[in-house]
Amino acid sequence: GFFLGGLGGIGSALATFDDGSGPALYVGGRFAEVDELTANNIARWDPGTSTWSAPSMQSCRPLEAR
Repeated sequence: GFFLGGLGGIGSALATFDDGSGPALYVGGRFAEVDELTANNIARWDPGTSTWSAPSMQSCRPLEAR
């Protein structure tokens, strides 16, 4: 795993994805929050604004790269 600033736990998977609002970095792992937002083990980093957000999707379990 790895630690990133603002991430309230350990990240274990990275992926880029464009959801229609521009490309962003998604981080999955074992964390409940990102920058004081409920994140449910997944977070989105927007390089244009340099901010974290919590996607409007939910993860029931921690995410792990294999």
